[in-house]
Amino acid sequence: MSHNKKDYYSPTHEINPLTMAILPQHDKEGITSSHVLEGDEDYFVDFSPSKVIDYACQFFGSSLKG
Repeated sequence: MSHNKKDYYSPTHEINPLTMAILPQHDKEGITSSHVLEGDEDYFVDFSPSKVIDYACQFFGSSLKG
């Protein structure tokens, strides 16, 4: 699968009722990003799935550890 830079959303993704999956992607250097599946769309976020989920938790006053 090839990716265009325009397919990337940054800095974070807002998880919502249409978010079906946040899948890990690894580049040639081993850096992890996220492939987000949402409704009829899919795109990439420059953060790991755990960071995307943790940011969403923090927005609502919690954390992934909490």
